[in-house]
Amino acid sequence: MVLTSLTNFAHSEQTNGRYVLTPFVWVFALMFSLGQWATLDSTPSFGMVAIAPDKVPDDLVTVDPADEVAPLDATSDSVNIVPVRPAPSPQPRPIRRGSFFADLRKPLDFNQWRVSTHKNDKQSDYYGGPWQIENIVQEPDRLILKVIAGKDGQRPSMAEMQTRQKYHYGRYEVIMRPSAESGVVSTFFTYTGPWAGDPKDEIDIEFVGKRPETVEYNYWKNARKGAYSREPLDFDISSGLNLYAFEWHPDEIIWFVNGEEHYRSPRDASRIPSHAGNIFISAWTGVEGMYAWTGPARFEESAQAEYACVSFTPFDGDSYSCSDLWAQDPQFQSDNLNISSD
Repeated sequence: MVLTSLTNFAHSEQTNGRYVLTPFVWVFALMFSLGQWATLDSTPSFGMVAIAPDKVPDDLVTVDPADEVAPLDATSDSVNIVPVRPAPSPQPRPIRRGSFFADLRKPLDFNQWRVSTHKNDKQSDYYGGPWQIENIVQEPDRLILKVIAGKDGQRPSMAEMQTRQKYHYGRYEVIMRPSAESGVVSTFFTYTGPWAGDPKDEIDIEFVGKRPETVEYNYWKNARKGAYSREPLDFDISSGLNLYAFEWHPDEIIWFVNGEEHYRSPRDASRIPSHAGNIFISAWTGVEGMYAWTGPARFEESAQAEYACVSFTPFDGDSYSCSDLWAQDPQFQSDNLNISSD
């Protein structure tokens, strides 16, 4: 309506009948109209979708330095880096007082051991020759006890060791590889007798070479023999190192092979040894009168039994033993794996 009035005024006649205000009125009308449009709602009544360009040129992007994120510095004090430590290896059990442990892969400790040197030349002796220290040979991974054949009519020589201390009720263990040669006996036993001022008390694990898939158990009390048993094995005794053991109780003896019970003395046994004894290991051959049991000696130059560990643990103790070594040392697992693959 305002625009119409101004238009009519612009067309009105003035002095001399000319339209002197017409140009100014049109300019004013145009400016007024634009102002009216500016006051209207600029939002269109229909929907609008803003589509961003596929890529904004780099030179059009600016970032306030205050808004920038600093790169992570791995050496910054603000980063708490906790090192990952490997779990500690379990510590072996200690060797307790009153127990015994000998790793025979290491040099012999003569504070623990005494080497037998008897000539065995009496008429009553059933051993075929003397014990000699030269027949004990230290190898990097085991101790060798040799039986060496006699030459030029001489008797064979043999090897035996015993602990300096005596031991009583408890668990006795050995890791060994017996000989499978006819005429050779490989042993692990506890013994005392008249030479020590005691009656003969003995507990044996014996391997007779001519029967390489058996082991023999027996015991003595006051020089009287108790029960005896020859038990079969599911392997050749000379095929590798194995773990043998016995538990000496006041009323019974239990023997084990590789941790499994193998034989137990009869429950009514009356001849269970009662005197503490020394621990022995030996490899020997007998006189001709022993051939019915041992077989004749048929090895050419020498035969041998091998030992890696000997231990004793009293029942009231918790000491490191051959069982621990057997379970933890890879040598014994690889030794047996190599054997089984042959």
